Amino acid sequence: MYCSVGRIATNRGSCRGRRSNGRSRRWSSGDSSLQRCSRFWYCRQCTLGSKSVGMRASVTTRRRRFRRARARRPLQPLGGSSANEYPRRQLLCLAESATPEFSVNRQAHWDGLYTTKHPTELSWYQAEPVRSLELLRDAGAGRGTAIIDVGGGDSTFVDAVVNEGLGHVTVLDISGAALARAKARLGPRASDIRWMEADVTRAELTPHSFDVWHDRAAFHFLTDSEDRGQYVETCASALRSGGSLVVATFAADGPTHCSGLEVVRYSLDGLLDEFGDEFALQRGITDVHFTPRGVEQHFTIALFRRR
Repeated sequence: MYCSVGRIATNRGSCRGRRSNGRSRRWSSGDSSLQRCSRFWYCRQCTLGSKSVGMRASVTTRRRRFRRARARRPLQPLGGSSANEYPRRQLLCLAESATPEFSVNRQAHWDGLYTTKHPTELSWYQAEPVRSLELLRDAGAGRGTAIIDVGGGDSTFVDAVVNEGLGHVTVLDISGAALARAKARLGPRASDIRWMEADVTRAELTPHSFDVWHDRAAFHFLTDSEDRGQYVETCASALRSGGSLVVATFAADGPTHCSGLEVVRYSLDGLLDEFGDEFALQRGITDVHFTPRGVEQHFTIALFRRR
């Protein structure tokens, strides 16, 4: 048996005591190594040097001893049959160690967002993607142009491209919920679109299969340099030689966070630093977007040509 603090095991104990959880426990016989302190039974080692030996300890003192004693117990291996097999401190440590992993679960984050918010509640919503269509025309898009919209979600970009007859569209997004909403909105026309549920930094795209790569407000969510490097590599591989990249990010004076996530803000020079080795800049724009709530957001938009 353990004393109430749990540090000393003994086969003998008081005739009856109460553990710290308040439940009665009967022990076999008296034991001079245990001393009673109100509802608790402490071994001499637990109370050694304390003013509360043989007297009632304060609630704070008892709680402190109990927590320290549990913290000293060896952690149990994972795979137990119930959560009661693990000390509370161990469960807290496991939760803290898992937090970074959960924070980078992009798919769960975006699925949750798209299933709980109406399209017009999302800050990036546009009824008409005017700037994107303008840059598509600058890139020479037409009916036979193969376009991929990266991070397109349920935006109206795909609707506009189909209506304008500017090419065949592939929509790539990490959120299946976003793609499902876009399909439902398009109705029968959704069958003319290619839909890809994937993380762009891990997507496997056929090399040289697209003429235009369009990204409005997806690239700036990549805060890890390795993810950005993989993005640029995937983009350069998927575009044909001479193909066009249209990318829009928050400007240097734009928001620092979006949808609860940190973002990277870019000037035109910043985008050149990221894409300049594989792409040549054709045009740069500083644009202002107003969210559905009327909040002003500054964007940097660039049109690149694949070298």
